[in-house]
Amino acid sequence: MRLLLAIAACGIIFFAVLWAGGRVFATGSSADAAAPRTFLSTTSVGDEGTTSSREKSGRKETTARSSRDPQVHHVHADMVIAGSAVLHASDIETEWVPVPPPKDAPPCRQNDPDLSRFTITGEARTIFESPAGIARTESRVSLFANGGQAALYFQALNNQAKLRCIRDGVKRWLSGNGWKPRLLYAELQTAPPIGAETAIYLFNYAITLSTGRKLTYPVELLTFQVNRAVGTLEYNFIFSPDGRKPCQCELDEARLVSSRLYRT
Repeated sequence: MRLLLAIAACGIIFFAVLWAGGRVFATGSSADAAAPRTFLSTTSVGDEGTTSSREKSGRKETTARSSRDPQVHHVHADMVIAGSAVLHASDIETEWVPVPPPKDAPPCRQNDPDLSRFTITGEARTIFESPAGIARTESRVSLFANGGQAALYFQALNNQAKLRCIRDGVKRWLSGNGWKPRLLYAELQTAPPIGAETAIYLFNYAITLSTGRKLTYPVELLTFQVNRAVGTLEYNFIFSPDGRKPCQCELDEARLVSSRLYRT
């Protein structure tokens, strides 16, 4: 189902881009750069910020750590658990391809709690794009020293302030691509449950291309806490037939990742 939705989206964008003379393309800060091929780059929301999926992708740069960031003390067993829990190529349609993760955006100033009391002992991340590079699926897992830390970390980050941060960050990104975004809705839901704690962020924007063509751009973020772990799945430009609900394919994948973490 997701692949069919992505193919439909690809067709819409492909013809819109042809009509626009190949100008619908973004790489980091250069929204008007000449496009070597036709695709739409996507955003990366993550837990604490928003950045372009093409921005500094594949570089070995690391974001400078803040004194408010969680401590990191990787344990081999937890790294293996995290790496096994995230989505893999065998979990999704074969046409989707893995891509390098982008550099994370800085934390949102309106939602920047002190996380230094937490210790991450394992983490993993995967990103897959649709054949035309338009739609994107991302999965992240972080393991903590104990379940109490995972629950408190989840509660510290997930709130209405985060909803507003993502809402505004995606809108800025869309505007930076030369489109004219108008927010259709931004909602935080806690059901259906995916883990002991669940937060589902749902956004949709009406965008107007330079040609005048109008499209919608949905973004979903499903995050949950299971035992010692916090998992996050992000979806860009994947349409749901149920409107203001995640696509069933998204819920199924989130529950798959969640089920792999129950042993933690």
